[in-house]
Amino acid sequence: MDAFHETILRIVRSIPHGSVASYGQVAEYAGAPKATRETGWAMHALGGTPDFPWWRVLSSAGRISLQENSGTSPQAQQKLLEDEGIEFAAPLALDIERYRYRADTTALKAFGLSPERAGALSEKYRANQLPLL
Repeated sequence: MDAFHETILRIVRSIPHGSVASYGQVAEYAGAPKATRETGWAMHALGGTPDFPWWRVLSSAGRISLQENSGTSPQAQQKLLEDEGIEFAAPLALDIERYRYRADTTALKAFGLSPERAGALSEKYRANQLPLL
């Protein structure tokens, strides 16, 4: 496994129970912001790992984009997320900002990002955070 795939694995494993991230967000956290598709392929290759929480990664619109031929189903992914307390606004769609994983600067630096890039990404995702009700 190459360094990029290992980083993807570490990032996805760091997403807490009850939180989600987008493929693009994982790619950004891995230091490869244009590698959204590569992130999806890396996750597909790692999906059989028993402790790999693949179900916590969605499209940037908060939709489950899992294909039926991936060895599981979109409905199974939704069920895994619901079991973690995530509510769906519509079938296979949730409010991603409500449940988004927002890594702090320290965690982002641990993924190998420079302090400047880590700070910028931390701020980017915090700026999109919805106010608490």
